[in-house]
Amino acid sequence: MSEAARARTHAVRLFGALLFGSAFLLFGVQPLAAAWALPVFGGGPAIWTTCMLFFQGALLGGYGYAHLSVSRLSPRAQTRLHAGVVGAVVALAWAQAVVGPGPLVPAATWQSSPSPTLGVLGLLATTVGPVFLALAASAPLFQTWFSRGFPGQPAWRLYAVSNAGSLGSLLSFPFLVEPLVGRTAQGWAFLCLLTAWAALVLLAAKRSVVGASAPASSPPARAPLVHRLGWLALACIPNVVLIATTQRLSEDVAAGPLQWLLPLSLYLVTFIICFEKPAWYRRTGWLWVLGLACVASAFSWVARWDGLALQVGLASVTLFAACMVCHGELYALRPVDTGATGFYLVVSAGGVLGGLFCSLVAPNVFTTFAEYPLGLGAACVVGVLALGRVRSRAAIAGAAALGLCVAVLAVSWEGWRRGVLPPVWEGRNFFGVLRVESLGTPGSDDHEYSESHGRITHGWQYQAAHRRREVSGYFSEASGVGRAIAALREDARPLSVGVLGLGVGQLANFGRTGDSMRFYEINPLVIALAKGEGGFFTVLADSEAAVEVVLGDARLSLEREAPRGFDLLVVDVFTGDSIPSHLLTREAYELYRAHLSARGVIAVHITNRYLDLEPVMRSHATHLGLALRVVRSVDRSGAPSVWAVLASSEAFFSRASFQSDEVAVVTDAPIDWTDEHHSLLPLLLAR
Repeated sequence: MSEAARARTHAVRLFGALLFGSAFLLFGVQPLAAAWALPVFGGGPAIWTTCMLFFQGALLGGYGYAHLSVSRLSPRAQTRLHAGVVGAVVALAWAQAVVGPGPLVPAATWQSSPSPTLGVLGLLATTVGPVFLALAASAPLFQTWFSRGFPGQPAWRLYAVSNAGSLGSLLSFPFLVEPLVGRTAQGWAFLCLLTAWAALVLLAAKRSVVGASAPASSPPARAPLVHRLGWLALACIPNVVLIATTQRLSEDVAAGPLQWLLPLSLYLVTFIICFEKPAWYRRTGWLWVLGLACVASAFSWVARWDGLALQVGLASVTLFAACMVCHGELYALRPVDTGATGFYLVVSAGGVLGGLFCSLVAPNVFTTFAEYPLGLGAACVVGVLALGRVRSRAAIAGAAALGLCVAVLAVSWEGWRRGVLPPVWEGRNFFGVLRVESLGTPGSDDHEYSESHGRITHGWQYQAAHRRREVSGYFSEASGVGRAIAALREDARPLSVGVLGLGVGQLANFGRTGDSMRFYEINPLVIALAKGEGGFFTVLADSEAAVEVVLGDARLSLEREAPRGFDLLVVDVFTGDSIPSHLLTREAYELYRAHLSARGVIAVHITNRYLDLEPVMRSHATHLGLALRVVRSVDRSGAPSVWAVLASSEAFFSRASFQSDEVAVVTDAPIDWTDEHHSLLPLLLAR
């Protein structure tokens, strides 16, 4: 092997390792930083959407820095500048870890941020921002340095290596890192890996300076405007589908790395395929897959197919097909110059546009979760336009089929729902989509209003005067919380009740004169409806108890308060069908117990279509030395309602209200959830 060939081989290995490492760290730090942000801002699905906006903006900033560096600086100045930036970022990260609360740990002051969106962005900017910028800028710079040192050598293979590093990081985090390593240890491990990577950057900078002695090539031609607009659109559309798919899965299960990283992994796989194996993108075939997947997804939404495997499978296939179509067409429009940083800059700008649309535009413009069908519809339009370039009968048939799919998609998601059961009120904010529907015949005894979050109904109230204080659904007298209240009433003393989660305030129907009920709710729209806005719900006003409502995250609010001495603390915190995990950890339950009176009881609503939370409840009961029962009743729609009741002694469950076949002892093996470890994987595997 010649000296030049050996040098090229060494360079490929070095730059390949650097690109793999930078991508691995870049995508590894995202779920870690977002996991720290979850408990600070309520644990809802929109937190990851906002995190994605930040990461895409930081990626754009990194690519912009790389583009300016390559365009304005000499090769030697580029390498020296970036080596200095990386060194300064690593030094700052170590200083924050040693002097501050720890690596990537946010300051407690962010808990009082008045705006959740701005709070998440600020938290990430001050913890992971500089590191992310340095890692993001490295990929295009490394490819440019390689291309300059070895003219004529294709660098798109390095782009695929970078995406492989991203994918490896995303797959390892939820299946290996999160279940086995705590958040604090993850931060220290990341910092050590970042330091090792920085040492390689210095070596690459030295190698790049040597390569800079090669004859300078002419600057790349500026891509046509239509191509740059195409890059922008083809990067924006799949990103909208990605974020919307992630939010949909998070709202139905729970917000956390496992739900975040599956869609992102599929997104990256399509990048790897389209840029490493472009022949695998068959335009007509993938467009048919996209069209059929869109139709199936639309009907699953209408028919409310609730199976976890089916929902995740359909969402995954639909996302994968949409991304294959858009990224396949993006590869077809790629620039010839593989070192062109402008391509990365425009593609990252498209990602930011998608993030802005989902994080800032959609919640303020739409009252429904419209970005999901809109994103899929846009991907179908891309397919129709792409097929228009292929003159064949199959292409024409495919274009017609896709046009039909777009129509079915729109009708199924919006038209059908509004035509059959039109809402009387809709609203949306950072915490999700709320709907109020009118059920039954207005003016009759069975007329009622229901409040839904996503696809889950969170409360009802009859409108007839003699039925307005009826308890029903998840909160009936036969439910776990209804039985706990009845058992506590045997002491013939007023009750002090704390409730985490408000809904329409149905639990206030249990209130009697002398009782006090304190509700903790993070969503101001929920509070406004429960207090009577729109004239739909009057439960709080009708209650005989003294009722208070506290705005803010329940756990953070309780941490700031002196012990309340609750006789009953109810945990009923849902976002759609998702339970914020930081309200279900061991530390959270230690806090709850500290707020109980001597006879205090904790009632936890654990009804969930996808997760069996009984093992977590058993673990907490064992740790706290509490007795535990699970109450399975049937709610008003015939669906099961499940509550876990934790009491100070077994004697509490000998009371009359718990003498029922619906009350059972938990026999599942305990699964421990703490602030450091609360992976969903063990729960999903156990189920």
